[in-house]
Amino acid sequence: MVNKPKAKKLFKVSYFVILHIFALVGIIFIGVFFAIRLKLTDVPGKVDKLSSVFEQNNQNQILGATSQIASDSGKLAIDSDIERLTKLRDIKIKNLCSLEELTYISPKNVKKILQTRKINNSDYIFSQMIFALETHLVDKDSYDKNVKICVDNFSNKGILEADIETQIKDTDSQIC
Repeated sequence: MVNKPKAKKLFKVSYFVILHIFALVGIIFIGVFFAIRLKLTDVPGKVDKLSSVFEQNNQNQILGATSQIASDSGKLAIDSDIERLTKLRDIKIKNLCSLEELTYISPKNVKKILQTRKINNSDYIFSQMIFALETHLVDKDSYDKNVKICVDNFSNKGILEADIETQIKDTDSQIC
């Protein structure tokens, strides 16, 4: 059994250590409080360079997801159908042009996108996969310029998914 003077000394030392640990934690908390209060922890922020791309993609999702409101006027319903189908056609053209341009940059990823497209046949997932690949591009300005040229000349060019598959069939390179 431990004698009383040793037990008393052990208790005092333990008490002293625990008291000082709590005091040290308290001092740290007080220091952090004043650092925040005096705005010493504030750092200047900046807007991400891809912020506008994500915002535009979000707007496209909202436009695509909005439901059509039926109206009593047949002409109004037909106009809204035409507008919706025109937007859908434009999105498909942009997707095909993007894919064609991506075949030169990252053919393996394009192959994966086309395989996924065959499995689920969803335009939304198709667009999202292209968007995900676009966010990792190094020379986005040149890519955007080439896609815009393709979209503008699409009626003359006419790109099909089968043509893109044939183009990337035997390629092994993957830059992105």
